[in-house]
Amino acid sequence: MLRDRRRVNKDRSGGSAGYSQVPCPRSRGNARNGQALLELTLVTPILFLLLVLAIDFGGWLYAWVEVANATRAVANYSILGPHSAGGPVTPNAGAITSLVATDLASLPNYSSTNPSVVVCWNNNGTVSSITGTCSSPSLDPESSTFIAVSVDLTYTYTPLIASFNIPAFHITLPSLPTTIHRRVVMRFI
Repeated sequence: MLRDRRRVNKDRSGGSAGYSQVPCPRSRGNARNGQALLELTLVTPILFLLLVLAIDFGGWLYAWVEVANATRAVANYSILGPHSAGGPVTPNAGAITSLVATDLASLPNYSSTNPSVVVCWNNNGTVSSITGTCSSPSLDPESSTFIAVSVDLTYTYTPLIASFNIPAFHITLPSLPTTIHRRVVMRFI
């Protein structure tokens, strides 16, 4: 009976009326293993690149948030000065530089010149600088009643991969913006 199932029966018209032999799947096993290895070889560099770019983007986003937080902290300190809790010293260039160094020390590429900080006072139209050179002081619409303090903080971020380019396939990935600039203006009476 087993022989009858494997044998191809011919009907009266000459076509097959029974079962045919099916190739054994074990005979292609080595070819499938080789195909999987080839796919893994092709996909691994792309996955590694995506991982590195995700880490790079995360570092840029972290730097952007830290620069924003440090800018707000410097503006808050410049406005409140010795009137805040704990009675810190009156805002001066050394105290502001120390505050920025404390807030941004964990960033990559941090140095004494990166980031640059400019703090300007606008008191009734009289502009004075605490740190840096005031190139564009904040204009206060109610200058007779308020004193405005503007803080400009610029940080240059160095990415892990500056840019990615495969000319043979016409693939170019642009780099992230490397200069992060934040400006905060606060007023007080």
